[in-house]
Parts: sequence; structure tokens; C-alpha cells
Amino acid sequence: MEKDLVDSLFANFSFVIDELEIDQQRVRDYWATPQSNVFLSLAVFFIMTGIMAIPASTMPVPSGIFIPMFKMGAAFGRLVGEAMAVWFPRGVRYGGFLSMIQPGGYAVVGAAAFSGAVTHTISTSVIVFEMTGQITHILPVMIAVLIANAIAQLLQPSIYDSMIQIKKLPYLPDILSSKSGSFSAFNFDGLRITGEEKKMQLSFDYTVAESSELKERNTREETTAYNICVEDFMVRNIKYIWHKMTYRELREVLRDSKKLRSLPIVDSK
Repeated sequence: MEKDLVDSLFANFSFVIDELEIDQQRVRDYWATPQSNVFLSLAVFFIMTGIMAIPASTMPVPSGIFIPMFKMGAAFGRLVGEAMAVWFPRGVRYGGFLSMIQPGGYAVVGAAAFSGAVTHTISTSVIVFEMTGQITHILPVMIAVLIANAIAQLLQPSIYDSMIQIKKLPYLPDILSSKSGSFSAFNFDGLRITGEEKKMQLSFDYTVAESSELKERNTREETTAYNICVEDFMVRNIKYIWHKMTYRELREVLRDSKKLRSLPIVDSK
């Protein structure tokens, strides 16, 4: 069903043309009814897919987010392509040649760009080429994916990173380049032992401040991410056993670390 839906959006003919073959009319009838036209159906499909993708991707057992975003991009691209077919029914003249409008090409570009922007990936262009089986639209697809990724990365983390942050799962944010104009400051609370030394957990607060504020702060103290050493958050008081320790020392170590299941063995102190 999903494949047939995407194939209909990638169809290489316009839904607004009256003279269609029987197979093409069947595809067109899927998106146009006596009560609505193609544009209304595509717009409603785009909106409803986005709304229904929210609970589908955030439920305890998520149903996926890539395919809904892919379909939304294809629907939006098809909507633009059909509008272009109405505005330029005879095609667009460029360089002495008349190029016909192909709404399916707009759907391909829209699907790759939209899903690539949401996931912050470039590989969506390869997925589109494998689905369509040809690379005639490789140039507009690559340009659209690169532009969409550049804009999306400036505005918001990827959908997967956003879901991790919303669910408060363990997450290590990206460290910005030391040559970039923006700076990131890390606050390490250090290693803490939870559950009576049952589990060691590294916790830290990642704080992103305005670059101007951090520049002023860095002039007062060197606290950027690139000046943090391992000794700032390493565990120092580690329980261990070495081969020359006395019986009394071994008994004290075992008594103080009853909750630990294993102890490291070293050659010397």
C-alpha cells in the first residue's frame, strides 16, 4: 500500500490533464473525486500525514518517522508540480528548448529534500535513486537535499536527536569546531556512584549560551569544551587488588566494597 501510494505520487504525468490513458486515469482517480480536486486532496494528505506521524513516532513502540516524512515531501513536491503544470501547460522554454513540466520529478525532489531535512542526512537522495531506478533528476535532487539540510541544521536538531532530548535519554551533543564563531560550554558534575556503588554513571549538563556571552566568559576563565581534561571528571578513588597487598588490606577492600561484583587486579599501586 505504501509503495503504491509513493508510486502514484511519482507518476510521470500530470493529474490535471484531461486526456489520460486508462491506467493513468485510475491513478488520477485516487487523488481526485467529484467532491474534491487534486490540489485539495494533496493538501489534506500532507497535513493529515504530518498530524498522524506525531503519535505514531512518539508512542512507546514507535511506528517509524522516515516513511511519513518521505510521503509528506512527495505530496508537497507533487502539489508544486501540479501547480506548475497548470501555470505552464505547454512547458517552460529555456535556451531555445521547450521543457514539459513533470510533476513526478517535483515529487521526487520534494521527497528527498523533506526527508533529508528532517533527518539531517544526505543519503535520502540515494534512496530516491534506488526507488525510481534512474538518475535523470540527480542534479535537482542533490541541490535540494543540500540546501534543505543546511537550513534545517541551522534551525533545529534532527528528528531523532529531538526525540532523544524530549524523552530525556542519554545523549551526547555534537562539539562545535574550535574554529567556528559559536562556542559551547560544558559543565561536568563528575562521576557519581548510584545504587550503593552498583553502577557508575557519568552525568553532565550541556549548556549552550549565546556566543557573545561565552566570549566574555572565556576571557575571564578558560572553560570551553576544548580545555576540559580527563582528570576533571575521572574517578580517582578506585577500589582495586594488587598481588603484594596484605591480608588486612584485602579484607578492608572487600568490606568497603560489598556491593561491587568485581575488582580490578593491578601489578602495583
